[in-house]
Amino acid sequence: MCPQGQFLLTNEYGNAECDCEPGKAYHGLTNACYEPYSQGPCPPGQIIKVMDNNGRGTAQCVPNPCPAQKMVMLDSKCQVQDVSLKEFGTLGGTCYTIGTKGPCTSGILAIDSILMEPLCLLETTVHSIFNLPNLRDCSEGGIRDGQGRCRMPFRFNPPRTCQRGSWRDSQGRCRRNYSHISEQERPIPTSRPGASGVICPKGEVFLAGVCYRLALSAYD
Repeated sequence: MCPQGQFLLTNEYGNAECDCEPGKAYHGLTNACYEPYSQGPCPPGQIIKVMDNNGRGTAQCVPNPCPAQKMVMLDSKCQVQDVSLKEFGTLGGTCYTIGTKGPCTSGILAIDSILMEPLCLLETTVHSIFNLPNLRDCSEGGIRDGQGRCRMPFRFNPPRTCQRGSWRDSQGRCRRNYSHISEQERPIPTSRPGASGVICPKGEVFLAGVCYRLALSAYD
């Protein structure tokens, strides 16, 4: 159903879509999910990182400033927010391995599963060690998934047939068709048209074995 490393979920609109497993970032160019700060599909010397792309988080290949993958660099601009980390002040561009103590006085260095940024994971609380960008709302029709990415809904199930008298619009929704708001007349046999070959009287249309008188035209 879904590509490897993804699972099927129902979004806020009730549509089924594929999403990355928790802790992984979606890479649009390969339509696959990877652990942040790993090499993933990137060439040697680069890693996957979720970047703030005009208010939308996108996974991109960027040069790795650390000697190995799955390490993060905490530079001098990082503002430490956890009281227990104040002793670090400026972190001086040092690389730390994810999953180790790193610069944390307690807990371990981990990756935020929503914004894909480093944080110190404690036993009961999570404290960010970065001033993270404020991501703006997604564009119309898009939703922000569990990884903080804006994505268009992916409808996995094929659209069902609309009920009789309805039509499917460009968004895949079934809507009532009021192009013929009519008054039902009498049923007539379809195999016995009039002498002129016209089944219904003037001003009426033949639909499913019944003549209908045309009224107004409107859509909901």
